[in-house]
Amino acid sequence: MVPHGTIEQRITELFGWEQTDGLVAAITGIPDPSKGEALVLLTTKDVTLEQLRTKLLESGLPNLWVPRILRKVDKIPMLGTGKTDLKGVRTLAIELTKEQAET
Repeated sequence: MVPHGTIEQRITELFGWEQTDGLVAAITGIPDPSKGEALVLLTTKDVTLEQLRTKLLESGLPNLWVPRILRKVDKIPMLGTGKTDLKGVRTLAIELTKEQAET
């Protein structure tokens, strides 16, 4: 079990991202035919997958916890209560990954 919240927190700390304008990073798992599940980072910030992998691995995070897919979004799905919409995040990650694969 990969702790998504821990990874999100580590990413925001390592990159020095402020969350004053709302959530800037959300991790979710999507189906992956070869590994069973792939971690996806949805973020509102400009960052490359290479930068993300380098910082996380250098910080000592296990390779299994490093997202393999990164998607930039305008905003992270939120519920009316102000909490992250986990189902919405997963659905968006699947849709964006599918679109990327089709292009």
